[in-house]
Amino acid sequence: MPLPTLDRRWLIILGLALLVTAALAVAGGAWALYRWYAPQEFPGSTMTSDSSFVRPGTYPSLRRDTSYQSSAPFNEVYKWYSITFGLGPEQYGTGACILMARSNTVLRVFENDVGVTVCDTPFGQKILVSRSLTLRVR
Repeated sequence: MPLPTLDRRWLIILGLALLVTAALAVAGGAWALYRWYAPQEFPGSTMTSDSSFVRPGTYPSLRRDTSYQSSAPFNEVYKWYSITFGLGPEQYGTGACILMARSNTVLRVFENDVGVTVCDTPFGQKILVSRSLTLRVR
């Protein structure tokens, strides 16, 4: 027995609503991933290298390692990265380099690791940024 016309319309409306909801969820996820992936570059700095890795498997992971060169004062670079990634004070320092790092859990399933090393060189500041996002379903 075929469905009445009114029931078919409701099924079509429900299907479209589910499709729009799924599309918005995918777009929101892509936007959040871009917001995580993009903001690494100190304003006015020059990128000297960039590499990204995707590791599939039990705990899939996205990692991005980038280095920059900047002529800005050391303290300015240090403050910008500390505030941008919420790293706080340096964790370790040797000579003219400092390391700032942070690891936290997002939404109870994503492990977010950030490490920034800033070195004072004769040619300006050398900045090394390493970020990793790992899915850890428990």
